[in-house]
Amino acid sequence: MQDTRQMSVLDAIVSRRSIPQFQPTPVPREIIKRLLDAAVWVPNHRLTEPWQFHVLGETSKRRFAEIRRDFRAATMPNPKAPEVQPALAKIVEDTIHTPVIIIVTAQGHDDPELREENYWAAFGAVYAFMLGAWSLGIGTYFRTGAFRDHPPLREEPAGPVLAWLGEPAALPGMLHAFGLVRASVPDARLIVIGAAPEGPRRTGVSFSGPVTRYRGLFAQAGVLVISGAHQRMPYPLIEAMLSGRATVCTENGGLADTVGLGASVVPPDDPVRLAAACVDLLTDERLRRELGTMARNRARTLFRLGGMLDSYREIYEKALVSRPEPAERLVGAS
Repeated sequence: MQDTRQMSVLDAIVSRRSIPQFQPTPVPREIIKRLLDAAVWVPNHRLTEPWQFHVLGETSKRRFAEIRRDFRAATMPNPKAPEVQPALAKIVEDTIHTPVIIIVTAQGHDDPELREENYWAAFGAVYAFMLGAWSLGIGTYFRTGAFRDHPPLREEPAGPVLAWLGEPAALPGMLHAFGLVRASVPDARLIVIGAAPEGPRRTGVSFSGPVTRYRGLFAQAGVLVISGAHQRMPYPLIEAMLSGRATVCTENGGLADTVGLGASVVPPDDPVRLAAACVDLLTDERLRRELGTMARNRARTLFRLGGMLDSYREIYEKALVSRPEPAERLVGAS
């Protein structure tokens, strides 16, 4: 911590830098509280106040260190190799010895506009916190990226919840499968993403109504069920994989090649197999998290924008190399 005397707001904005390495000096709790009290004065449309600041204690910090280590290990080809163990151990040590770790979350919303406003308001609160800390001579470092979607950091619903996305013609098969699921998991619930058909409602089944974005609804379920016959495939499946939720999909149109080991794939029109896959995931938390992590890592590897652009560039370069030379233009004698 350095003595900054009276630093103006403009000075703090211009001079603030990200500090990736910290001194072991503890930050007094009173200062953290003062900064949090200031951070929540940022503008937030409709006064939603969507932010939550979680200041980690020593036990939580150690658990967070283990989650960071496991996330990094999941990206390695061979995380059990002896040569990578020192790097994984260093992640734990660096995290534990960071004086203060604060995890900031934002309240989502089914309405895309409100959801985006909430996220930006939460980021504004984080920035206000960092500016305030800098004005007191305290360095901060803001982290986001792929780690943000790591399943252990994504809160699951309180009970066993499935979310299903598919064509209306496939809904009866899913409802049949859900009846079999409830025979094994009586308190299971099903969110059908789409409009409700006419007819009586089934116990435990709700309908979202028409939607254009799925990410918010995916977050409300512990297990996603995707029909491979959906007209927008494979994009909903890729979005499900990126959400970090465990997914069951029916094999239509080569979707097994898309998911690899990142989802449980069952034959179409087989409600018994579909129900069994759902029950396995609903009743096994570790399997859910492993499948969600593998799915997200695979999607980020195969479908990230940079990688896709590189693939297109490689295709065009190969096409240019293999293009035949144009024949010489014949010039007739006059």
